[in-house]
Amino acid sequence: MSNPLNDAMDAAESETKTDEETSKNEFDADEYLSKLGEGPKEQTVGFSVDEPMHRFYKELQSDDNIEFNVAESFREHLKKLARRHPETFERAMRKWEIDREY
Repeated sequence: MSNPLNDAMDAAESETKTDEETSKNEFDADEYLSKLGEGPKEQTVGFSVDEPMHRFYKELQSDDNIEFNVAESFREHLKKLARRHPETFERAMRKWEIDREY
């Protein structure tokens, strides 16, 4: 016959271990989101465009009446995508942390 007090103590201990394991594995997306884009800009992201889009881009860059920074706009869009797709963002940040360790 089991002792109810011992059973309760064992259950509480296993819950504590589970909570500790969960807290170790939790991902704090806000910590990474707040730092996203704040570090040195050492990596590049490139993409192809067609000729009309390229000409429009050149006009945007040369027009003094338009305040537009394509690179900053793209960075802001990536931040929005990180918030919209948290699982993918978490996976990327976990991989980045692993790479930083080695």
